Amino acid sequence: MEWLDWKILAGLGVVVAIPAWLLWRLFRTYFAIFLAIIVLLAGLTGYVYYRTRGAAARHPAIGRHAYLIENDKYLGVVEGEGDDRTRGKVWVVRPPGRYPLIYSKNRVRLQETRRETGE
Repeated sequence: MEWLDWKILAGLGVVVAIPAWLLWRLFRTYFAIFLAIIVLLAGLTGYVYYRTRGAAARHPAIGRHAYLIENDKYLGVVEGEGDDRTRGKVWVVRPPGRYPLIYSKNRVRLQETRRETGE
């Protein structure tokens, strides 16, 4: 983290510590509720952060070109991965100008760049 991030975290700590100290001094019965709200908000913030930024971490194979192993036929560009009940682990591949299709991972070879063929 950069030094600016630490300043922001320190500022947030002060913003949370002052009301916590006041609640402890003046309203001890409500202090547990205050702590529960802080924990709930921290958990919610972590969940939202994970769903927005944390989920943005892409699989390194996304964007690569897929070829069928049996006959070296070009399939398209990998858009994702998943699990299929019958096929097992699969790649989601978008052929040129068509809807995405799924192919079993053990039938597909991936390459960084598309090579020129006589198709």
